[in-house]
Amino acid sequence: MNLRDLLLRIRALVAPRRVERELDEELAFHIERETQKHIAAGLSPIQARARARTRFGPVPLAADQCRDARGIGFLEDLTRDIFYALRTFRRAPLSALTIVTTVALGLGLVAAVFTVYSVFMLRTDAVQNPSELFAVQMVQRTGPGTDPYVFFTRADYDAIRRETSVFSDAFAIQDYAGPIEGRLARSAFVSGNFFQVLGVQAALGRPLLAEDDERSAARPVVVAVSSGYPRPR
Repeated sequence: MNLRDLLLRIRALVAPRRVERELDEELAFHIERETQKHIAAGLSPIQARARARTRFGPVPLAADQCRDARGIGFLEDLTRDIFYALRTFRRAPLSALTIVTTVALGLGLVAAVFTVYSVFMLRTDAVQNPSELFAVQMVQRTGPGTDPYVFFTRADYDAIRRETSVFSDAFAIQDYAGPIEGRLARSAFVSGNFFQVLGVQAALGRPLLAEDDERSAARPVVVAVSSGYPRPR
């Protein structure tokens, strides 16, 4: 859109009646020119005007197409809707107020329900830069009836951390679901740098440390997570 188009659209908003009158005059001028062209070709005035109207189509439709070309149809419709709403409110203020209040309460209720749903169901993990987390898994396609997944060994994990510059750091994780003290529990075995890589701090106590991976560690360490442990995406 150039400056000329912008000025024409502003003019159509500021002086709509004058622009509409000019539009009608312009359409009438083109129809008249087309009529004179057919008269010069030997048609009668009635046939020439009918041919010209057929050439341009319905005048209201052509006018609507010209209005759409201005690019202000949305603003014109919005202005008409606002004035219509104001006239309706002035004629029946109690009914209009009841409708507005009902719609406002409905929208507020939907917003409140979605907020609660977003907090509990659409909550993202509170980790640093979640878009930079990637899951790497070794996959090997073999014959039918065999497990296609081959998991990383400790040597593979150490090699990834030591020899690649693709990742700033890496941690190991393996899901586990089984009985713990006679009760079914869902948990995961993770490396000691798990919370450090994710940038997550413990609310109580301390998180896992790299020293917890050593065989000479004093005792196994367990970290309880209240709403599911963070998972890389």
